[in-house]
Amino acid sequence: MCPTLPNSEGDAHWMRRALALARGARGRVWPNPPVGCVLVRGDKIAAEAETQPGGRSHAERLALTRAGLRAQGTTLYVTLEPCSHWGRTPPCADAIIAAGVTRVVAALRDPDPRVDGKGFARLRAAGIAVDIGLGAQDAREIMAGFLHQVRTGAPMLRAAAVVRQLV
Repeated sequence: MCPTLPNSEGDAHWMRRALALARGARGRVWPNPPVGCVLVRGDKIAAEAETQPGGRSHAERLALTRAGLRAQGTTLYVTLEPCSHWGRTPPCADAIIAAGVTRVVAALRDPDPRVDGKGFARLRAAGIAVDIGLGAQDAREIMAGFLHQVRTGAPMLRAAAVVRQLV
C-alpha cells in the first residue's frame, strides 16, 4: 500500500494548525505522543484538540466530542495515525467512523505495533479517504521522544549544555 501525499494549500494550512496543537502538548502527555487534531468543514474549523495531560484524552476523540454532530462530513487533520486498539480509551479510528468523518489527512503512520497501519486500514474499510505524509517531518520532530521509545524501548534523553560565563 503506497501512501498518498495531499498537496492542496488548504490541506497544508490545516495540517500546520494540527502540528501547532501537537507542539503545544509536547512534554505533558506521556505515555501518549503529543498529537494535534483539527476537524474542518469547507474552510471553517468544526473543532480542534490536542492530547490531554497524562495522555488521558486522545486528540481525535476530544475534537470529535467538541464537534458533536458538526463532525459529520468533515475532514480530520491529525499528526499521527488514529489508534485502533483499546487502551485507557476506545479506538479513535472507531470514533472517527461513527462520527461520519469523510476524509483523514495524517502526518505519520503510528509505529506502535498495536496500531502500525491498522487504524488507516480500519478507516479505509469504512470508506473514509485517507492521505498520509503531509507534515511528516515536523511531526517526527514533535514526537521524537515517542518515536524513539517505540523503536528502542527506552526513553529519549537530551542533555543541555550549561555555559558559565565569568564576569
